[in-house]
Amino acid sequence: IACARAGLRLYGDERCVIDTRSLVHPFARSINVRAAGRRLLLRDAIAGPDPIGERLRAHGDDDWNDVRLGELLGGWIAPPPEPLRAVFLISGTAREPGLESTTASRAAKAATRWAQGAGRGIDKVARLVDLFSGTACYRLELGTPDASARAIAAALGSQRGQLCQSA
Repeated sequence: IACARAGLRLYGDERCVIDTRSLVHPFARSINVRAAGRRLLLRDAIAGPDPIGERLRAHGDDDWNDVRLGELLGGWIAPPPEPLRAVFLISGTAREPGLESTTASRAAKAATRWAQGAGRGIDKVARLVDLFSGTACYRLELGTPDASARAIAAALGSQRGQLCQSA
């Protein structure tokens, strides 16, 4: 949600669908916004209009369950499939977000546990290394939601030409 507030396109929440051509497809499922998460998001002040923040505030202090992305983001339209540009592996939390480049093989090792449909055993690891070899790979230490979103946006903007190493 913080990334959408920062102007990034939202393809899904928690999971993404990547095809054999390394294209990311929208995965628009309903999400749950827990009250504690909403409070954390609203703690950060957004410069200028904040329609997503207004929608979050409108739901009080209770959990907001089964939220459609269009309802939260105001008429969300599924973006077209795009090539995978970056992988952010959450490594913890801190006062300020931190980004550190990592290799495709380290990213694959970290993602193996969560990857579904990528094969089994060494085949899954090999598929992930191949997928991440053309992608900027980062370990991300989360700060506040909006500071983390700004760090992600900056990395995406500055890393267009730099790719993760496969070693």
